[in-house]
This record gives sequence, structure tokens and C-alpha cells, in this order.
Amino acid sequence: MRKVILLLLAMFVFRVNAQPAALSWVQIFHGPAADDTATAIAVNTNGDVFVTGGSMTTNGYPDYDYATIKYSSTGLPLWTNFYDGTGNSYDMPAAMGLDSKGNVFVTGVSYGLPISGPDFLTLAYSSNGLPLWTNRYNGSDFFTDEATGLAVDSNDNVCVIGYSGTAYALIKYSNAGLPLWTNFLTGPGSEPVANAVIAIDSNNNLLIAGAALGADSYTHYETAKYSSAGAPMWTNFYVGPGNYMDTPRAVAVDKNGNTFVTGSSWGTGTGYDFATIAYSSAGIPLWTNRYNGPGNDWDGATAIALDINGNVFVTGYSPLRPGGPPHYTTVAYSGSGIPLWTNIYTGGVADDEPSGILVDRLGNVCVTGYSTGGGTSSDYATVEYSGAGLPLWTNRYNGLLNGPDEASAIAADGSRSIFVTGNSDNGYATIKYSPLQPDFLGMENLNNTFVLTWTNAAFSLQCSPVVTGNFTNIPGATSPYTNSITGPQLFFRLQAN
Repeated sequence: MRKVILLLLAMFVFRVNAQPAALSWVQIFHGPAADDTATAIAVNTNGDVFVTGGSMTTNGYPDYDYATIKYSSTGLPLWTNFYDGTGNSYDMPAAMGLDSKGNVFVTGVSYGLPISGPDFLTLAYSSNGLPLWTNRYNGSDFFTDEATGLAVDSNDNVCVIGYSGTAYALIKYSNAGLPLWTNFLTGPGSEPVANAVIAIDSNNNLLIAGAALGADSYTHYETAKYSSAGAPMWTNFYVGPGNYMDTPRAVAVDKNGNTFVTGSSWGTGTGYDFATIAYSSAGIPLWTNRYNGPGNDWDGATAIALDINGNVFVTGYSPLRPGGPPHYTTVAYSGSGIPLWTNIYTGGVADDEPSGILVDRLGNVCVTGYSTGGGTSSDYATVEYSGAGLPLWTNRYNGLLNGPDEASAIAADGSRSIFVTGNSDNGYATIKYSPLQPDFLGMENLNNTFVLTWTNAAFSLQCSPVVTGNFTNIPGATSPYTNSITGPQLFFRLQAN
């Protein structure tokens, strides 16, 4: 009889489509009137979490203030700051970013005095919550000025994009809040008609995308590049095959300076489709991919992310049948535009719509948004795929009041923990999911038996007669587990439940 052989090179294996990430903590913020809308999230190098959004005051609608919160990596609230513009006015942040020192920058819209109306309002806090500076931008009197995007460059300068009157306004501030330059982007119709988005490349050039009214009176993608000094470098327009409404929703840039824009675009006989476009660093169109879902109905991309290899991941909503509810649809392309995979999440009983996407340091793709549950109204639904498109885990969050819960933003730290924030129980609900940590299989020879030990009850023991064979669970095996050394050869491993 051969002795039992323990395979020490494969001590842990994950069942990739069954085990959810572990929920580490949930924090719910309620402002003075318990009516709060989270809009953005960011994580620093220590794993501390910053969340911002609008918080209604006791004056009631429309009096909202910026409310920005910092949590430790363990979920401990560290500070909360409010910004109230001119009193009894509407102040709502749209985007945030962090610099290399952990300072946080928030931008959005704030109603000023009657003569200025809605303005850009950008502010900065130190990592400890100390207010550093506030800048208000009022374009032309009586026109709407609303910031919709923010990015921080490698020199810790702050770049803000939004619409101002009849143009998109792009503003760059120094880290100390000094306005460096302002530029305006107009389309053929000289009217911005959708929220603009922004990304920064490795040379600190700025890439912006928004919907501009074309000469045909329909909206189309407008993508532009500016140098770090504010010089216009190129502008491109995309008109879909249906010659109707095209609206970009997200922009990203790779390490080579190639720019990727996605959103929704009217097709020919296909309704609205995902439309994803790649431009070279010089603005040359490289490829265009359209996705028309199985329902041949209303499809719209909402977010985009890239991995370190330049692969492109787009997520959005798409119905499975004409007139049916939308579902998360995530599409992957190579950097050269080759379709790689498509995954559809239909976890709810009705609408499923994603709001954010990211790629973690291992190349896994994580998507969040809302999903209508059975008897739970809508829930946060967060789904992770491997870079190759294999479903890894899904987590749903239903708030305490069993009401509508909608995730609006997602971020990750260097340890691959995922942070999601949104609206739940009339407040911000911010969640940390941590990856399930592998366990190690220890062994000891005692009195002609092997004693196998492991520490995490979330793992079960499996065995196989050959290392390349089918491993099966050992029923009822718990640590410590003993196995006789007299018997057929066996290989053991741990697998997540």
C-alpha cells in the first residue's frame, strides 16, 4: 500500500463563481433632514475612504449642501464637512479626487447670489478635514454653470470640467487653488447638452468628452484634448449611423495616450446602442465598436475602465427582449478593438442598471449599480469578473428599511478591497467588500496518521487520487482532520465554499 501524499503546491483553490467577497463593514450617513444623495467616492493609499454627495438641510428642498465624509479603512468615521453656498440654496457635488498627499477635492454646482445663478463650486480639504480653499466660477451672468467632472494630475493640479452657458468650460487650478487657466469648447451648434467627463494622460494632457449639438440639431459625441498648459490639441466628433442622438458618458486614457470614449448612440434599425470609440494620442480615430443587445432595444453604456494591458471594459444597460427591463451588460475589447467577451447580469426581477466600473490590480473587473429585487425594491448589486470574463462573485445589499437602494460610485484600494457608495435608507450607505483570503493547509505525522489543519471555516477539504484529477469534497471534514498513511495515494487541497 502506498502512503498518502500531500500536494503542497496547490494548497488553496477558489471556486470562482460561488464565493462572494466578504462584507467588511457598512456605514450609513444621515444629514440633518435624512435625505442625502451620494455622488462620488475615492480611496487613498492607506485605504481610507472619502465619500461626497448632497445633504438636504432642515430648510427642505431645494436647500442641499455638499457633505463630504472620511472613513478609516476599518469603517470608523473620521470627519464630516458641509459646504453651504449662499444659504437656502442648492449645492450638489458631482465629482471628487485625491492628490498624492491625501488632500481631497470636490466639485459640483452651487447657487450663488441671484446675479450669478448656478456656478461651478470647487473646494479642497486636507486629509484631516481642514478646509484649504474654495473657488467659485461664474461664467456669463444668468447662464447655468455646472461642474460635472474632476481629475487630479501627477503634479497635484486640479482640473474641472462642466458646462457654462453655451460652451463646456475647462478650468485648471494649482494644488493651492490658484486658477491657472480656463478654456472653452463649443460644438457646431454652440450648445453643450450633457454632462462632460474628463481624464488625464501620463503627460498631464487633458481629455474631455461631452455631447454637443451638431449642425443637424442633434447631439453627437465631442471629444477634445488639451495640453497641460491649456493649448487645444485636437477635437473629434462622432455621428452614429442613425444620424440622430449620440451621448457620451465616460472617457478613459491608456498609458500610450490613446483615448476611449463610450456612451449611447442611435443606430440603424437597432435603437440606441453602446458606441465605444478609440482615438490615438494624436486624435486619429482607431476603431469604433457598437453593441446592440439581444433585445434590439434601448442600450446605453454608462462607464468605462482599462487594464494595464490596454484592454477596454465597458458597462451599461441592455434589455434581453424588446420592451423588456434593462440589465447590466459588460463588454470587453482588446486595445485594438477586438471584442473579447460579453457578460449580462440579470440578478433582479426587473431593472438592473450599472453606474460604475473599475479594474483592480489583478485585472479583475468590478461593476456596481442597482438591481430590482423581489420584495426588496432596488438593491445595490456589485459583480466581479476576471479579466477573461469569468464571473467571480456577486453581492447584493438591501438597506435596513427595505426601500430603494442604488449604488452610484465604486473604488478599490491596493489590497483589492472594493468600496461602494450610493443612496440607501434616505442616506449614504458606504460598503467595504474584502477579498476572501486564502488559507493554508498544515500537516503533521502523528502515530501513522497525517493530521491536516486549516484556520478558515469558509474553506472545505477536498481530495483526488491524481493531481490532475477531479477533486471532491470530503464530507464533514473539519480542522483538524486525520487521515491514515496506509491507503491509496491521495492529493489534498482547500477550496472556498
